[in-house]
Amino acid sequence: MADIRPVVRALKSRLITVKRFARGEQLAYAERPFTRDTRIAIAPIGFTDGYPRLPPGGYALVHGMRVPIVGMRATEHTVLDVTDVAGAQVGDEAVFLGRQGAAEISANELAAATGVPLIELVPRIGRMARRVYCDE
Repeated sequence: MADIRPVVRALKSRLITVKRFARGEQLAYAERPFTRDTRIAIAPIGFTDGYPRLPPGGYALVHGMRVPIVGMRATEHTVLDVTDVAGAQVGDEAVFLGRQGAAEISANELAAATGVPLIELVPRIGRMARRVYCDE
């Protein structure tokens, strides 16, 4: 039996900003004003990194918890709602594909959330991301 492993195991970044927004405020990338006081984080990964811009929505993992992506991905960043993640701060890892603790976002889930076929998504994100090779 062949030992088959995924070509792309993870797509990760680090939070570069965490900021509070009051209920009723709205970001340019958000679809509507916030319905509660909200903590927003920015991860420097966008569609130039192969992460599809549309449709809005989807999730990332921060501290092993699923956090919603707010609005569309931008050229070089993605906006995350980290309101429910106690202690989320600048420098924390954000996982867009792969595992973090017991939580996981699979390539199939990411393809379904973005509407990009898996056979197209993997080469997109693999083309621009920094590569880490391992024997695991």
